[in-house]
Amino acid sequence: MKQRLQLLIIVFFSLVAMPFAAHAADTPPAVQAFLDALKRQYNQAGGEVTPSFGDMVPDGSGGATITNIESTFVQEEFKGGFKISKVVLSGASKNDNGTWSFKSINLENAEFAATIPDVGPIIITIPSATTTNVHLLPTTYADGLDYSVLLGTVVYEKSNVPIVEFTVAGQTFNAKNFSANWKGDPTTGFGIWTTKMDSLVIPVDAIPNAKFQKDMKETFGFDQFNLSLDGNFAIKGANKKLDLAYALRFTGKKIGSFDFAFAAQDIPGQLLAVLKDVQAGGEPNMGKLMPLLIGIKLSHFKIGFVDDTITHKALDFAAKKQGTTRDALTANGAAMLQIGLGQIRAPEFTKSVIAAYNAFIKDPKNITLEAKPASPVILASLMGMMGSPAAIIQVLGVSVKSNQ
Repeated sequence: MKQRLQLLIIVFFSLVAMPFAAHAADTPPAVQAFLDALKRQYNQAGGEVTPSFGDMVPDGSGGATITNIESTFVQEEFKGGFKISKVVLSGASKNDNGTWSFKSINLENAEFAATIPDVGPIIITIPSATTTNVHLLPTTYADGLDYSVLLGTVVYEKSNVPIVEFTVAGQTFNAKNFSANWKGDPTTGFGIWTTKMDSLVIPVDAIPNAKFQKDMKETFGFDQFNLSLDGNFAIKGANKKLDLAYALRFTGKKIGSFDFAFAAQDIPGQLLAVLKDVQAGGEPNMGKLMPLLIGIKLSHFKIGFVDDTITHKALDFAAKKQGTTRDALTANGAAMLQIGLGQIRAPEFTKSVIAAYNAFIKDPKNITLEAKPASPVILASLMGMMGSPAAIIQVLGVSVKSNQ
């Protein structure tokens, strides 16, 4: 989907924003600023919204209680609507830079319903959600740039959704304890985020593919998937440039954990304006993109997998589909690796990859591909090495390791 992934709580609030454009005179300035900020965030992805609401009661201290909100919307990917019983915005205060903050914003009884292509009807229900110390970000920063495509228009120091209920393909399941914490500069939004979801239990029958259901149940022994998420994100900005770092872990019980990490420095803030056009549906302009990309420095990349009993089952399944054995299949995989890596003319690296592969296949514990250069590597220098992949591997400090 074109819209950047947000916490469900922000998606709900973004639709709450819509009814109040015509009621600015009756709405406390802080509440109107919050609604306008979330409207900007939603509109970055395009789409049409038809809203209505029951009542909005100011609390006399800059906040308000909004009740009985209903919104329908249409986007390229799907059609749907929201119903929200109540949103309470409390503890409004104006910051020195003209933006607003709230001590808390709480939501009660929200429901989202939509029909999604290739999936069908889906209903998402949130009984309650809380955020504390919410800060609205400026529309334009002191350096004249707009960072909303990356940071959004609101940051919040703590957010918690105790339970989210999903109904898909006639099956109902829950996600529990989705939380996010942020610490940083409330005038810019730069800082560090940590996110966590304790569990998301999805019945196999909720995935509308009969063959997939049969394979999962009969071959892998899954009646449901038990998933969890942990993530850390850091964004720092100075002199119209950004430093980014991400680390994510997705875990499936009796499957394993997938790890992803990435870090880069000196990302031009102007790049976000180009990406904003792409997010809104425009075609990428390589003439604008390339001059902004070549100065970025790469300092870390990692992708890894920690096995939890799935690897040998998956290999046996693949071997059966191909009419062979696990040993024959994995031996062929090693041979293909040898041939493919032989073309880069880095014999020591090739040897280490084959050794890591063989060790993991024999006794699956973990396997990791990582690039960790001694110092950040500028993208332009890597482009100059395109004819020498062995040199790129050496400069980036690429390694493949298993069972460590």
